[in-house]
Amino acid sequence: MVGKSKNNYSRIFKLDANMFIHEEKENNNLNEFCNRCGRSVKLGTGLFVNRIPDLNDILTREENSFRFPNGDFVCIECDENKE
Repeated sequence: MVGKSKNNYSRIFKLDANMFIHEEKENNNLNEFCNRCGRSVKLGTGLFVNRIPDLNDILTREENSFRFPNGDFVCIECDENKE
């Protein structure tokens, strides 16, 4: 019984992970740069793996005085050096 429920959870996780990847591929409008420092967080920059999606809208980012409010991510260095 325990093994069966473990398999069910792994199937759900795989399904959710595939759905997320599918959604990201369909959305080509991502601005892949940090909304605080402006550095690129695209694949191959060294910042891709640890980038953090910023789920706030642009108006909220502007109210928070982010220098690059159109960026859809925060790089790991800016996230660690919050003021």
